[in-house]
Amino acid sequence: MQSKQTPVNVLSTKKVKKALFATLATVTVLSQMLTVYPTTGAAAVGSEIGTTETPTQVGDFETLKRIIEQDNGITNIELTADITMTGPINVNLNKTELTINGNGHTFTESKLDLLAYTATVYVAPNSKMQTMNIKNMKIRGTHYYAPFQVHDYVKGVVQNFENIDYVGPQMVANTYGTANFTGTNTVDITQFEGLGTLYQMVRANKVNIAGNFTANHRTTTLNTFQIYGEDSYVKIQDGANVNIQTNGGKFIGSAANTTDFTVGKNATFNLNTKSELFVAAMSNVTFDTNSTTTINRTGVDADALMLVAQNFNVNTNASLVAKQASGSTAHVIRTTAANATINFNGPRKLDLDANGTGANRVFSAYGKTTINFKDLAELGVFKATNKTETPDLSWDNVAFQVVQASGQAGIVQVGATSSTNDIQTKFVLADAKRITTTGNAADVAEKARQDAALKAVNELFNSDKPSTDVIKDTTNQAAIDAAKVLVDAVTDPTVKAALQKDLNRAQELLDAKNAAAAAEKAKQDAALKAVNELFNNNTPSTDAIKGTTDQAAINAAKALVDAVTDPTVKAALQKDLNRAQELLDAKNAAAAAEKAKQDAALKAVNEL
Repeated sequence: MQSKQTPVNVLSTKKVKKALFATLATVTVLSQMLTVYPTTGAAAVGSEIGTTETPTQVGDFETLKRIIEQDNGITNIELTADITMTGPINVNLNKTELTINGNGHTFTESKLDLLAYTATVYVAPNSKMQTMNIKNMKIRGTHYYAPFQVHDYVKGVVQNFENIDYVGPQMVANTYGTANFTGTNTVDITQFEGLGTLYQMVRANKVNIAGNFTANHRTTTLNTFQIYGEDSYVKIQDGANVNIQTNGGKFIGSAANTTDFTVGKNATFNLNTKSELFVAAMSNVTFDTNSTTTINRTGVDADALMLVAQNFNVNTNASLVAKQASGSTAHVIRTTAANATINFNGPRKLDLDANGTGANRVFSAYGKTTINFKDLAELGVFKATNKTETPDLSWDNVAFQVVQASGQAGIVQVGATSSTNDIQTKFVLADAKRITTTGNAADVAEKARQDAALKAVNELFNSDKPSTDVIKDTTNQAAIDAAKVLVDAVTDPTVKAALQKDLNRAQELLDAKNAAAAAEKAKQDAALKAVNELFNNNTPSTDAIKGTTDQAAINAAKALVDAVTDPTVKAALQKDLNRAQELLDAKNAAAAAEKAKQDAALKAVNEL
């Protein structure tokens, strides 16, 4: 089947020429035949979908009906008040686009002809409609068909719903078109003021759900999404946050092997359901990279939770948790056509729990099915009677392939790898009542690299905390170099950058420490040389100063000793300096005494 694309393009409305508006506004003779409504302002702040046409403001039903039903070039409408319908609105067949911005107001359907598909805002056969933008409003529905109903003969209409709070029997009826949801949408399929017969939540060919989407489909029999036509799909867009409650009907109804279901990258999908997800098999089911999906099934019917005809994919770092009730009799995943493939491509978490005590299992196949377990850090298998959280069998670092012929039996293919290299002989697909995994091998290895690097970097600092901004006395270049090797091995760019930042700081502190130490060593060396050179043989142990040692030399050495900061080294130098001073003082005193004697003798001799 061809890969599905997700068109979310919104066609822009053709601007009506200003000259036409000016002419119509001045031709009073046609005023009863053609009404021109004033335009003001810009679209509401925060709007993501719509048109560039200046909006026409409307505050009552009759005016709204008149504008939409006339071929007047007006396609952009902005509500200025709550509006309650008192009859149908038939969209003019020549309109190709219609935008209604509720600006937070409430749009309520009439209480007439509740089962008539023409009793709402109705796009009839032969319509040229291409795009409808409905946004920023509360909608209170009473009719069996949706408030903005597109007839089945009109194909390819794109309906964009943004920031809608809907209560009523059916949200969307666009059987062969596309329904796009953006912003924040809440849908409650229930009676409003006791009116209406509950129906499917959405009828469409393609559905895209972005932003935040919360829905409760309260009917106990009908499907939440009823999908028609070729190349159909339901896609939860990348990054979306979707929460849906179904109460007996299926999540998606469509013809077998015609529709794809996707949970996009980084999306979150929570589904609480009484029944299985699909009426018939999806062509392809994908839980994409980094998505998180939780499915809780409360019913105990025998139909498999998820049916797929071609490919069932759980991609890298995705999480899929699917649990059934304790009395369940259904398989979790069943393939419905030969040569189907189930791929677990390194998910971060799997917990597929068939539950129950019967013959139901995680996997079941109509025909040949290939199941690929790739890049799993750990795999646990729970047998039928095991209701604990400890698997009967488990392996680490798993990669293997199972081929099912049909039913539940399967054969592990040659080349299977695991921590104990016995998965090929011990793994029995038919025993798998529950399967769990807690990460892919690549992620586990990366986590180990990150932990090792973090430990090494932290241990460079006092108290093993970079926040102290002080490295340990034992931190040297070898320790930093060893930590750098571990940091270089980390592949996650964000984690690596944070580790590198702390490592760089440790290097800066060590460089500063080494520079200070080098400067101190130079001071010590200079002071030691100066002090030593005061003594004979440059050795203080001679306890004799040189003949050339004078007070100037001692003063110069003292200046160098004073510059030393290490107290122990400084004390030793000061001791030798003090001794040199003592010896110089004694020498000077002896010289002075000798001089005095000489002077006295000379004086005595001279006086003779």
